[in-house]
This record gives sequence, C-alpha cells and structure tokens, in this order.
Amino acid sequence: GTTNTNDEEMQNTNDNNYHVDLIDLGHLEQLLEQQKVTDGNESMSPTQDTVSPLNDQQKKVYVYRIELYRKFNSQASIKDLFKSFYLAFRKVDPHAAIRPFYTNDASGIPSISAPTQVQKMEQIDLSRYHQGFVRNQKFSLTGKMVLESALDFDDLGNGLTPWLQEHYYQMTLSECQTAEL
Repeated sequence: GTTNTNDEEMQNTNDNNYHVDLIDLGHLEQLLEQQKVTDGNESMSPTQDTVSPLNDQQKKVYVYRIELYRKFNSQASIKDLFKSFYLAFRKVDPHAAIRPFYTNDASGIPSISAPTQVQKMEQIDLSRYHQGFVRNQKFSLTGKMVLESALDFDDLGNGLTPWLQEHYYQMTLSECQTAEL
C-alpha cells in the first residue's frame, strides 16, 4: 500500500548521481540544511548544538598515488611493514585510508580505514592495496599505493618522516595522479 508509493516517490526524486571523490562537503552541508527545513525537523540529532561546522581544512580530502622506495634491503615481511605503515599513517591523520590500487576494485573491495582492519594481516589480499615493483614481493613495501588523507602531501610526508626514517623508506608522489588504473 503506502510503503510502495513512498518508495516510488523516493526513487523518482533521487535522480542525483554522486561519486565519493567529487562530493563538495560544503554543498553537502547546504543540502542537509535544506532537507532539515523541508522535513521541518530542526532537532534531527541530539548533539546538534555541540557539533561544530566543518572548517575549510576539514572539508578537503586528498587522494595520493605514492611510491615507496627502500634505501637498503629488508628482511621484514611485507605484511608487517604494511601494518606498521598504516598504523603510522593513521597516527598522523585520523582520516587515513589506503584505497584499493585499481579503480575497478574500488566498488567491491573496502578501503583500509580502521586499525582493526590490519590486525589480522593474513585476511588481507595485499595485491589489492599495494603494487610492488617486483612480482610476488614478500619482504619490502617498495612499490605503489593509493592513500586518502585530510592532510596535504607535505604535511603527510612530514608526519610520516619518523616511520620512513626508521624503516629506511623514501615516499614520493607517483608521476601521474589522475590516470585510471
């Protein structure tokens, strides 16, 4: 009865297609405010008074294709290095995420965005998140990854300097930041 009509109305009114990398958070905030007015429900959340609006720094999310190079040979396993890299990344930026390397994987494979995801590294297929410079690489994190961060690249690099120095790595932006993989 009425639920079908409501479902049909929602399907007819939601004709916007948004991509996660293209969403302007300022515009999203405006849409939410408009929806609150339309709904007539100004007290949507109990914490509304304590939530501060996003400042310009919090609104930006950067996606970087990086390359890691190791200065010396390593005997540490790639899984241990990946885990410690992510935890250092997360310490520098609470918004930190490692995205699937290939664009086609993005819809079916989740980004690594929580420390609990790297606790059982045997359950992670690293080939989805890291492209090594050597086939079947097992002992170095040398290679390419796609990082999501709220920090600009210089601040991210400065924050990761202790980890990079401790493990003898150098991090650079990949030459191409826009091509589909």
